[in-house]
Amino acid sequence: MKVSIAATALLFALLVLFGAATANAAPPQQDEPDPAGDWARIQTAGKLVIGTAADYPPFEFYSSDYTLDGFDIALAKALGDELGVEVEFNDYAFDGLLDQVQLGHVDAALAAISVTPERSQLVDFTNLYYVGNTAVVAGAAFTETITSASDMAGLTVGVQRGTTYQSWAQQNLVDHLFIPQANLVTYGSVRDMLSDLRTGKLDVGLMGKLAADLALRSRGLKLVGEGLSPQQLAIAVPKGSSLLEPLNEALLAIETDGRFTELSKLYLAETPVQNSTAAAGAVVIALPTPTPAAVQPAATPACVYSMKWLADLNLDDQNMTAPPILVPGQDFTKGWRIQNNGTCAWPADFELAYVNGNRIEAGMGGSSVKIGRAVQPGDSIDVNVNLRAPQTYGTFQGFWQMRAPLGQAFGETVWVGIQVPDPNPPVVV
Repeated sequence: MKVSIAATALLFALLVLFGAATANAAPPQQDEPDPAGDWARIQTAGKLVIGTAADYPPFEFYSSDYTLDGFDIALAKALGDELGVEVEFNDYAFDGLLDQVQLGHVDAALAAISVTPERSQLVDFTNLYYVGNTAVVAGAAFTETITSASDMAGLTVGVQRGTTYQSWAQQNLVDHLFIPQANLVTYGSVRDMLSDLRTGKLDVGLMGKLAADLALRSRGLKLVGEGLSPQQLAIAVPKGSSLLEPLNEALLAIETDGRFTELSKLYLAETPVQNSTAAAGAVVIALPTPTPAAVQPAATPACVYSMKWLADLNLDDQNMTAPPILVPGQDFTKGWRIQNNGTCAWPADFELAYVNGNRIEAGMGGSSVKIGRAVQPGDSIDVNVNLRAPQTYGTFQGFWQMRAPLGQAFGETVWVGIQVPDPNPPVVV
């Protein structure tokens, strides 16, 4: 099943892969995005399409009932209510989320996105809705305290790929020669980074303070530093989009009438403040987005990678409302039809890779699978993964994403969901 969801959504489960298959006819040529007409188009359609990356609690995640949840998700729904439109969510790899905005595949992106000068060259940002703090997390055996970049000299440092934490570490640790390039380890998901911290494969990891607070509730991790790089979060829209002003007005409205405060208390356990001198980590109300510092104009990429889910070829879990039932240890194959809806061709060595799942067993023994042939923009391909049902009972949901050879993830997230029934269900008296 793919991760495209209207104001209520679902996700999480899957693994091993093989195979690839036939291309279908390219779809009709789509019109070029018209940012100036965005708001009128959205009003006519009655739908606002939001791109997110649902692997970063408490901002966006899948709940225990396989529904999209989190502060950003609830904020988007409140904005939709204020604007008088339905909200639809599409789940993407964070690495390529802003590409989806530029390609016009989504109307806006909301996924704890930090405003930076580099990103501001690619998209426009709304007023800020959160000023966050950076946390330095380590495994339980780590004994040092981190108060500056120099304290991380010689350490292995983990970051999620495509985030401002990666940019900060590159500029302040690698470029200043505190660590070699090989010591900056990038991950497709924060979950994988935390796993390596627990096992000692990594010395420290950089992430948002609120996300770190949730992670620290589990054993094997501790906070060893914070405050190195404040994060200013806003909603991204296409350059020149007429949606920007309505979103800013809607943000102000829900902040003024108290809805923003209630969401902040519910998801972030914080009460918003209303001044621009708020300490990092405070929820802010209607702060204007600061004018980005001047930077060297980024080179325009020749093309952009993107992937769209078209169909489940088998084992359709009906958005996790009816996961197929398998017996423990049963071998099976899951297949998807996906489309290259970007502007770059996919070489044959691109692969579909397991990202994470709702349980440790959600990988179901799967491995990354190469697509096996080049796929041109507009063409589709069938990809199959060989999996094995877990030996334990329960419902399992695993997520997969497309990856380029250097590890860059892109496009929509797809998943597989199954159920292994309890052999001794409780007796209802």
